[in-house]
Amino acid sequence: DGARLLRPGSSIRRSDLYKHTAIYKIFCDSIDTTDPTTFADALDLVRRISNLTAGAPQIAYLVGWQHKGHDTGYPDVFTVNERLGGLNGLCKLMHEAQSLNTVVSFHDNYDDAYQEESGWDPELVARDMTGALARGGVWGNRQSYVINPWKYAQAAGKERIRRTLAMY
Repeated sequence: DGARLLRPGSSIRRSDLYKHTAIYKIFCDSIDTTDPTTFADALDLVRRISNLTAGAPQIAYLVGWQHKGHDTGYPDVFTVNERLGGLNGLCKLMHEAQSLNTVVSFHDNYDDAYQEESGWDPELVARDMTGALARGGVWGNRQSYVINPWKYAQAAGKERIRRTLAMY
């Protein structure tokens, strides 16, 4: 909805990256997963899809690639899940997937934060009508809080994007 609202006033041309491209998610890990999909497993899946589609372009979104899996660690996304192969395994997946006409990207939540995580900053959390911190969903028995997009975009969000692009 936000993109549709802002697009008419934007001078930025939409990318053709998604045209005629197979787009899918690979669920890697979560707190309660006993048999995760490692980065090596994900590369095998990318390779099999490439073979089945005669090398057609793909975009594979990884879910649960950070910390201990899906929806853990937010707002920090700079700790790669070691159980899946760590940063080296992730970089290898991304590099080798390129040779298969595939972009590996991330399922990421820019609006989730957890009190027990290192990046927690209550000043960035939205407030409800009573002034209390706005609660999001409960994931893995952990309460998430909703980041205020306006406040986050002013500094922390931009830095997160810059660091993510530089790191990966």
